[in-house]
Order: sequence, then C-alpha cells, then structure tokens
Amino acid sequence: MLATHLRKILAAKTLVTPKTKKRVTLNEESVMKVQVAGVPPQFTAVDMRQIGSLSGLNNGSWMKTCDYLLVFNKSDRDYAIFVELKKTLYEDKSDGMEQLRRSLPYLKYLHSVCRLQFASNLREPIVKYIIVAERYSRRFDKQRVRPGGRLPAENYKEISVHPIVQERINFRDLWRK
Repeated sequence: MLATHLRKILAAKTLVTPKTKKRVTLNEESVMKVQVAGVPPQFTAVDMRQIGSLSGLNNGSWMKTCDYLLVFNKSDRDYAIFVELKKTLYEDKSDGMEQLRRSLPYLKYLHSVCRLQFASNLREPIVKYIIVAERYSRRFDKQRVRPGGRLPAENYKEISVHPIVQERINFRDLWRK
C-alpha cells in the first residue's frame, strides 16, 4: 500500500505518470531514456530529482540521490527499487552507485510520513538498487545484439547494485534476482 499512499502525499510534479497502463518512461535529459514495460497495477514512480533535499543541510555528498524510486505492492508486501540512469556504465558507475546508496534515507522519510498520515502499520519495503546505462563505455563498443543486458550484481559499500545495459526493460527484469 506504500505505492498508493505515496500518490496521495507527493506533489504531481514528483510522480511519473505511465504513458499507458503498463508502461512508464524514465528520462534524464541529455543522459538517457528508459522504457519500463509491464509495470504492476499497484505501482508508483517517483522522480527523485523533484523531491529536493532538506533546505537546512549544507551542500555536500549527503545531498546526492538517485534519479527514480519505483514502489509497488505484490502479495501484500511493499517493494522499492532505486534506479540511477547513466550514459555509460563503466565511466560513471562509482558516482551512480554512491547516488543509489545515499537515496535510502529519502525512502525511510517518505515511509515514515505515510505511516503517520494514514495511521497504518506499513512494514519497511524490500529494497533493490539498479543502475541502468545506455552502453558499457564511451569507446567503440561491440554490444550484444540479443536483449538481456543484465550483469552480475556488484557490492558497493553496504548495498548490492544490479547493473543493466539496456534502453527497454521489462519490469520483472528489474526485480528478478
């Protein structure tokens, strides 16, 4: 139910509206655009760049966040996927992973606001971190012709990040282990 609650408390500018009932486009200007197909009915996409940050904090690395937060409900359980979009995977990976890692406090804050506002006993969502890139590197690259640009998960500090090199993704591929 976290996805439903978020739609009620967040401003319209922060929500990404699916183009069709089952497809959403995640876009970062001059970086890349990703189409996610097959999104579940209980689904909310949040543009984290529109959330902003706490105005009382000094500028610093603690202000970094990922590009999108995807929240959905399946079998009475809430799930959250942090998504960072990058043009190239290997040149931009460490910065993207750091942005993903620093996004969790925002989810915890939003989760707490929903628990208070709706007097609900929401459990903490299960969280996954994804970095999506258009290509592997800036240099000429012989990329796969077949779909399935999924790479093995990489540990970064205390999180496990799943890199994907693809511009069209099926939602179940974001969540599969």
